[in-house]
Formats: sequence, C-alpha cells, structure tokens
Amino acid sequence: MNSTTRKGILPQILDEILAARKQAKRDMKNATDPMEKAVQNGRQLALKVCVCLALAMLRIGTVASNYDDENIYKIFYRVQ
Repeated sequence: MNSTTRKGILPQILDEILAARKQAKRDMKNATDPMEKAVQNGRQLALKVCVCLALAMLRIGTVASNYDDENIYKIFYRVQ
C-alpha cells in the first residue's frame, strides 16, 4: 500500500485485534502463574474467534450478494 492509499475501517480493526492477540500470546508465554496463563490463553482465543467471525461474515455477505432478495430472505429465515 502506498502513502496515498488509506486502509479501510475493517482492515484497521482487524489489525488492532490481531496485534492484541499477539500481545496476549506474548503475555501468556511470559506468565509464571498458571491462572494468568489460562486468562491470557482465553483472551487470545477470544480475539481469534472475533477475527474468524468477522472474516466469515464477509464471506457470507459476498455469497449472499450473488442471490436475489427472495433467496436471501429464505436463507435468513431458515437460519433463524
């Protein structure tokens, strides 16, 4: 990316979440207390799930945009 191109909001958010996950993994590695390790492990796993869900929602949105409105509503009500 060059200096004139700005990052979108979603890539910025995902970068921040991934940076926080890296920090949690470092904290987990440096923790001496088993409880602290467990807390940091839970933290990094939660951040991982956030990123995975965001990316999955993007994929679902891309697939859904290929259908007409009627099919989208059918899929939506089946999922509920």
